[in-house]
Amino acid sequence: MTRFFSLLFVISLFVSVNAQTVLYTMDTESRIYNSEKYNRDSVYIIDISWPVFDETKGFPELAQILNKFVRQQLPGETTSVKSAVDDMIKLYKEFETEETMGMYWMYEAKISVTETGGQIVSIIKSDYDYSGGAHGNGFLGYYNFDINTGSILSLADLLVPGTYEKVTAAGDKIFRQQTGIGDGDLNEAGYWFEGGKFYLNENFLITETGLSFFYNSYEIAPYAGGPTELEIPYSAIKDCIKKDGPLKFLF
Repeated sequence: MTRFFSLLFVISLFVSVNAQTVLYTMDTESRIYNSEKYNRDSVYIIDISWPVFDETKGFPELAQILNKFVRQQLPGETTSVKSAVDDMIKLYKEFETEETMGMYWMYEAKISVTETGGQIVSIIKSDYDYSGGAHGNGFLGYYNFDINTGSILSLADLLVPGTYEKVTAAGDKIFRQQTGIGDGDLNEAGYWFEGGKFYLNENFLITETGLSFFYNSYEIAPYAGGPTELEIPYSAIKDCIKKDGPLKFLF
């Protein structure tokens, strides 16, 4: 009996892995450079990882679109990531002087993949760059691809026409609860909403449970306020979602 359940688990795992819409492997380019010119503590850390989609199996046309998109998000779009990293280190060397006692730079970029409902492939881009100054700069971007068309989805592609305001109101309610603002004025609370009116951006991730919106630093608040993320559950907006659209798997 134990052997039977072990075999069943292995079969289930095999089916789950091979049920992916697109197949891919992860590639990396990592480098730690220590000063060759000066005998002191100086370092540049570079760590980049990204998916490479298989263009021969599953959805080859979609894989081609995703590979092209991913390359556009990486350093060295017109050359190679390795060449781009070489150039980054070369630039670092040009800034080195005897007076820069301990020059720390860092660049991290990670591109990952999620799939939802067998209909959506999402690319998540996260990067952080520090090359001196008070603080570095980070960015998180969500890009949701329709597996049938290969196009990046917008909110308009998901929602029934005329329901955007209702979805925004749901997001406003969650944002106010999450930040503790309640019925207070958004801008008086330190945010940068035009006219003090909450809005939804197009930087959202389609998940199994809802739409997760991400506002990067400086988008709706100063750097000290940090980034903001909120998720609107499908249960709160289900009547606003197109039943024959990309999220039809919900119905």
